[in-house]
Amino acid sequence: MSVSGSEKRARPYSVSTRLTQDEKRAIKARANHHGLSVGSFLRMAALSKPMPRGKHMPKDQAYLLALALSSLGTLMNEVRKIEDDPAHKTRAEKIQREAIFLRDQCFIHLGRKP
Repeated sequence: MSVSGSEKRARPYSVSTRLTQDEKRAIKARANHHGLSVGSFLRMAALSKPMPRGKHMPKDQAYLLALALSSLGTLMNEVRKIEDDPAHKTRAEKIQREAIFLRDQCFIHLGRKP
């Protein structure tokens, strides 16, 4: 991503940090929810500046997210049926982690707490 010369002069310092993949995804999703770049989102959060209101979501998108949540619930019920089988335990745990991440992102995009 290219930064304009005037922005470089206004903000000559940078800070780096290490994140897990889930943390990176969550930060990116929250930034998108507010219509901000990741850098702007993190700067505003770190400096306790108020975030802009979330982007308006058309009803059809909200409906699709709700439908995805419903499907994730069905998927999790099926995973619970195999999670006690030692042959499938690792795979079931991985599916659960991904499903929980997707569920949380759906809630965030709906403007609700996961």
